[in-house]
Amino acid sequence: MSRVMNSQTLFAATPRLLLAASLVACGPTTADLEARDARIVELERQEEAARRASEARVTALEEENANLRSVIEGLSSDADALTRDREALEARVAEAQDALGSLEADRASLEEDRAGLRSELEDAGAALAETTRALAQVRAREAQAQERLRTFQQMIGQLQAMIDSGQLRVRVVRNQMVVQLPSALLFDTARARIRPNGREVLEQLAPVLASLPGRAFQVGGHTDARPISTQRFPSNWELSSARALTVARFLVEKGLPAERVSAAAYADTQPVASNETEEGRQQNRRTDIVLLPNLEELPDLSQLEAAAEDR
Repeated sequence: MSRVMNSQTLFAATPRLLLAASLVACGPTTADLEARDARIVELERQEEAARRASEARVTALEEENANLRSVIEGLSSDADALTRDREALEARVAEAQDALGSLEADRASLEEDRAGLRSELEDAGAALAETTRALAQVRAREAQAQERLRTFQQMIGQLQAMIDSGQLRVRVVRNQMVVQLPSALLFDTARARIRPNGREVLEQLAPVLASLPGRAFQVGGHTDARPISTQRFPSNWELSSARALTVARFLVEKGLPAERVSAAAYADTQPVASNETEEGRQQNRRTDIVLLPNLEELPDLSQLEAAAEDR
């Protein structure tokens, strides 16, 4: 600032020195002196105005410099704050990226879990459908079993008098109801012609069997293990076959529909007692009337058939 003031002072003094030098050289007059004084006053006024303007300019520059310094300090402070904010944001971005990566991993894991759950749900649905179907079949079979039980109980009630008198027995063999008639009641030894007492029993039995709706019957002939060899019956097979056919024909004659009756020969292959005693042999010589299951009582083998075709 001192350098500025000295330059301004020198600049302002230069006109006066020139004027004084010119007056000394020429010799001043009164008018010249007055003009000189007026000029000096004017120069001093201009000098003062220039000094004040210079001081005002310097003051303005200093104020502007101070303002700029304050602005620079503020901007520097703001820059520091922005740097801190940027660093904080970068840290938050890094945390967010880490969290996003974790969420992506969780999402992938959840997708796998959801796929697994969907597969389990489908399996559970299929298992439920299969269980429901099996339950329906079980309930249907249970209802059929209850109906069969009522039917059999009713039939046993109708046959109770003959059961009590020993004319026949009712047994369950391989889940099938069997009416057993002793051969001594029906036939003479080594014969296949029904005796009168046997005819009476069969005449009472036929309407009871016929009353069972839709039920089919198989008449099975059985013998003991002692061999037979006659012109008509070369073996026990022929004897058991003839006896079964004779009883089957008689039942048809007494009202059983022929399409519901069949005959089978077993000879001595299915004993119910020991053939070593006479009592056991008497039990083995018998005619069985088996109540065959209806079609709806048989298990559904369609899936087994399909599996066999696929092989």
